[in-house]
Amino acid sequence: MARVAVLAGVVLVMSTVLVVVPVLGMSPANVASAASDPVLVVAGDISCGPTDTDFNGSDPTLCQQRATANLIHSIGPDYLLPGGDTQYNPTFTEGVGPAMSDFTAGYDASWGQLQNPSSSNYVPGLIVRPTPGDHEYGDAHEDDHGTVGDASSYYQNFGPSGLDDLPPGDTGPSSDFYSFGIPVNGATWHVISLDGECAALPATPGGGPSDSAAGCASGSPQETFLHNDLATHRGLIHWHQPAWSEGDNGPTDTDYGAIWDDALQFHVTAIVNGHDHDYERWKPLDDAGNPDPNGVTEIVAGTGGDSHSGDDFPNSNVVQDDFTHFGVLQLTLHAGSAAFAFKATSSLPGLKVHINNIVGAVPTSTGQGYWMIGSDGGVFAFGDAGFVGSLPGLGLRVSNIVAFARE
Repeated sequence: MARVAVLAGVVLVMSTVLVVVPVLGMSPANVASAASDPVLVVAGDISCGPTDTDFNGSDPTLCQQRATANLIHSIGPDYLLPGGDTQYNPTFTEGVGPAMSDFTAGYDASWGQLQNPSSSNYVPGLIVRPTPGDHEYGDAHEDDHGTVGDASSYYQNFGPSGLDDLPPGDTGPSSDFYSFGIPVNGATWHVISLDGECAALPATPGGGPSDSAAGCASGSPQETFLHNDLATHRGLIHWHQPAWSEGDNGPTDTDYGAIWDDALQFHVTAIVNGHDHDYERWKPLDDAGNPDPNGVTEIVAGTGGDSHSGDDFPNSNVVQDDFTHFGVLQLTLHAGSAAFAFKATSSLPGLKVHINNIVGAVPTSTGQGYWMIGSDGGVFAFGDAGFVGSLPGLGLRVSNIVAFARE
C-alpha cells in the first residue's frame, strides 16, 4: 500500500463510498422523501478552553474551532453531529467538566454560530445532534473509570435553555442515548447517538453511575436500547471514544465490546468516533479488530479544532489517516449508499495518507487542483477539483487505462 505525500497549500478532499444495507421496517407507503439527498457533517474534539494561551487560533496547530466552523458554513450541511469533547476545560481536573462560561466563549462562539440567524456563519435549517465526550464529564485521566462529573454544563448548553439540540428527555447520562431518521430520496437513514463515557452511565435501569465499563456492557440500559433499535433499523452509530485507534488513546479500548457485538450482529454500515485528534478510516473489522469483509467500518474524526494527535500506533488495517489537518467528515446520504470525504480547513506540510496505488492524475483547468485515480477505482479530488463520483473496489489495472481527461 503506497504512502503519498501531498504538497502544502492544497486542501485535501479524499472521497469514497459506503454501501448501505437497506432500511428494515419500511413499506413503500411510509418511505421518507427529501428534496435532495442530505449532507451530514461529523467531527469531535472541538473548542479549546477560553483561557488557553492559544485560544485565539494564532497557532495553526491549536484551537482552530473557528476555522472548522467556517469550513462547515462553506459546506452548508443539513445535519451536524458534534462528536464529543465539544468544549475543553482550561484546567484538566478529574471530575471537573467545563463551565457554562467555557461553552459560551468557546463552542457557542464558533460552532454555535452556525445556528445563530444573526451570524454571518448561519446555516439555515441546520439540524444539530451532539454526543458528549470524556472531557464534558471531567474525565481528565481519559480512562472511563472511577468517579467522573455529571456533564451538567453540556446538558445545559445543548438542552432547551441553550442551543436546544438534544431530543426531549435527554437531560443527563442516564438517558443520553437516542436515535433519529434522516430522509433521503426513496429511503431513510438511521443514526444512533450513544454516550461513550461508560463510567457515568448506569449499569442497570434506575441505577447510579457505574464508575466502570459496566455502563456500556451487555444488558446495560444503553446497550439494551441499542440492541432493540438495531433490530428494526440500519445506518450509523455515533459516539466519542473508538474501540481501535492509531492515535494517543490507542491502540484498543475494550469498553465498547458489547456495542460492537450489536453492530456486527445487525450489520451496521459504519461507526463514527472522535477522541483521538486525527482522521482515520479503517477497513471493515470484526469484534477483535481484524479485517473482515462482513465487518463494520470504523471512522475516527477527532479533527474539530482543539489539537492534533500523534501517529502513536500505526496499523495496517487503516485505509486512510491524517494527523496534520483539522476538518470534518462529510457524508452525502443516498438511498443505498453514502459518498463521504474528509474535508480539511487547510493544508500543512508533512501530510501522509494511506491510499491504493495511484495510476493517473489530471489537473483542473485553473491549475489550482487535480484529480488522482487509484488502482482500486477511487477518485481523489484536491484543491479546486470538484468531486462527482468514485468507483472504489472496481479493481482497475494500469494496463486497462488508456487515457485521463477533464470534462
